[in-house]
Amino acid sequence: MDDKLVEVLRPDKGDKVMPVHQIKYHGKPVKANAWYGYGVFANAPAGTSARLTRLNGCSGNRIITPDAPEDRPDSESGECGIFHPATGSKVHFKANGDIEVSGAKLTIKAASDELLAVLADLCDAIGAITVDDTDGSAGGVWALKQFADVEAIKARLEAMTA
Repeated sequence: MDDKLVEVLRPDKGDKVMPVHQIKYHGKPVKANAWYGYGVFANAPAGTSARLTRLNGCSGNRIITPDAPEDRPDSESGECGIFHPATGSKVHFKANGDIEVSGAKLTIKAASDELLAVLADLCDAIGAITVDDTDGSAGGVWALKQFADVEAIKARLEAMTA
């Protein structure tokens, strides 16, 4: 089973159980299934590098694992995360236990209006939110400095799940 690097020529249409991309293989455009792993989804755009594996050595059993190593965010030993190569949005699990979320907009979808109301109250209760630009990024990192009445919000959340 030989692995080689290939280039995605055309992304999947986004309607398949197993995504099918067009890749360049031996100079020709051919189809290959993309493997993203359990719980992970993506649709690699044209120009993305991918690792090609031929199952059982058969050129008809092409599986690609798209990646964008040239766009990967910096990380320390023991850190991991997920990121969007084109936009730079990411969820970064830091070695010290912190979780950094960055992107143009963060949307939280909830199953009930009551949960959204509790989340809104939590945001109001947070109190002082400051921008700390220690990492030198445009816009900085939001650092939560204090929480107000977290116990009351916690009680409301527990009552919702009882």
